[in-house]
Amino acid sequence: MKLLALMMVVVGFCSPIVASATVAKKSPKAVNLKVSDADRDAMVEALWKGEFAKAKKLHAKGVSYDALSSADDMTGLMRAADEGIDQVIKDILALGANLNAQNSNGENALWYSTYSGHEKLALWMISKGASAEGQRRDSKECLLHMAVQADMVELSKKLMKLTPKCASIKDQDGKTPADIAKALSYDKLAKIVSPSKK
Repeated sequence: MKLLALMMVVVGFCSPIVASATVAKKSPKAVNLKVSDADRDAMVEALWKGEFAKAKKLHAKGVSYDALSSADDMTGLMRAADEGIDQVIKDILALGANLNAQNSNGENALWYSTYSGHEKLALWMISKGASAEGQRRDSKECLLHMAVQADMVELSKKLMKLTPKCASIKDQDGKTPADIAKALSYDKLAKIVSPSKK
């Protein structure tokens, strides 16, 4: 509709005032359905801080429990995972948040728990259905790269069973998880995450 109104102005079929009036007829519906950055940010903060009554009120206004913060591109669940706040994570999931919601970089809450060194939490998330698939869009790392950097032996073993192809994936610097383990002198991990020779 906006394009049609603009074409009409450019071609001369009507004045800019008529064109803007045509666009205005459709705009209010779209505006009412949109959630503001402030509301999304408020949802992230409420969830992360365990203020669930506030989160439920925001949800009733149409704000998703999977809303991403405009400041750091994280959901409340991702922030809680980053800080390793187990009970808050369980409570957020009980509200209906998606364990596998992703940010613009392709990361879910499991990535944040791994990156921050919360191995038991990461293993628990996997047991609850968290996806270990995919790569970060910026660095091309997979979750196994993160687990190795955090020196997580048990998580690395689990990831090798779930996503064995990740052992061969190279990050933006051309390094596999095994290359990173060797560079960090994590010899045990280097053996665990070496691609199988079939």
